[in-house]
Amino acid sequence: MYRLAVVSDSGVTIFGADVDRSSGKVRVARAVAAVDAGQIVNPDGVVNQIEGGIIQSASWTLMESVRYHRTRVGTRSWADYPIIHFGDVPQVEVVFLDRPEERFLGVGEGSQGPGLPRRSPMPSPTPPAGACARGLSLRSG
Repeated sequence: MYRLAVVSDSGVTIFGADVDRSSGKVRVARAVAAVDAGQIVNPDGVVNQIEGGIIQSASWTLMESVRYHRTRVGTRSWADYPIIHFGDVPQVEVVFLDRPEERFLGVGEGSQGPGLPRRSPMPSPTPPAGACARGLSLRSG
């Protein structure tokens, strides 16, 4: 299992990824997220947001894609669109700091994808894990 740590402005997430070297398939088996959420009103809600964001980001990064043909979109329905299935969902553990003196820091936004100030932690570990799956070194030129 490969372990990868990703640091963002909302905390740190450590991923355990399994790599099938023969197929190149990368599967995130486990993720542990330490999240700075500022003041927390609903702890279960914080955990749900972070878990959901990690799972959705794993699906976006490792599976989801629209297929294109030369003259048209090849993905014609949701049945043709690859998404994560329950068997591929990683085990997720969330640890958070409860800082009641702080303002609310937007946990929902922290679990979303690129483009928002508090970015998703998921896309970063994929290139290193994919390179490992293919026997490549990220340091090679």
